[in-house]
Amino acid sequence: MANTFLTDSSDVKFAKLLFNKGTDDAFSFNCIIRHVDKEFVNFAGTYDFSDQLELGAPIDIRVYSNKGVVAAEATLLKVYKAGNTPIYTTTLPVAYEHTQKREYYRADMHLPVTLLTVLPNGATKEIKATTRNISGRGMCFISVEEKFPEYHSITINLKFKDRFVVTTAEHVYTNSVNYKNMTLYVHAFKFIGIEPQDINFIVRECFIFQINKQKLKQRK
Repeated sequence: MANTFLTDSSDVKFAKLLFNKGTDDAFSFNCIIRHVDKEFVNFAGTYDFSDQLELGAPIDIRVYSNKGVVAAEATLLKVYKAGNTPIYTTTLPVAYEHTQKREYYRADMHLPVTLLTVLPNGATKEIKATTRNISGRGMCFISVEEKFPEYHSITINLKFKDRFVVTTAEHVYTNSVNYKNMTLYVHAFKFIGIEPQDINFIVRECFIFQINKQKLKQRK
């Protein structure tokens, strides 16, 4: 399979590097694809793991994009820093599996969200909530309400720090969860009218959120 999954600069993507796969000391971390050469790739991380890595070691790589998830194999060539950013250089990854299903990185981001629901009788119901998690194609929130109402249409307004994302959506499922001796309900939704640029924005925000979360964890 050709490695075009690394060269489409129009697609928002990031990678997860997995070392020591199948062993007790296996670990992984997220990176941004910084540069693709004919013979090597540079991945930019947020933390320096060089003291835990062995040059020449095999790596499993997961490349996430709006076209799916690609599993690939490579070899670690070197680790260095560009300023304060650790750079992991590998051989050009060789893909061995491509998930054709459109998959999007999901992050536990808690964002204000307003759902404007048009009921079958034409009346409207506004629901204000906080997302439990979100991806480029959907979101969910927790509610005390056991059922999501029957509806004709749903419009979702997500509030990010510097931007709103508005899209139509469909209710996918409701599952019960236990929390502090209470039964609550997770309502999940699929975005159906979302613009490609909004998908790209959400994917990027999810990735940045996860990177910052990992950075804070390493500081503790």
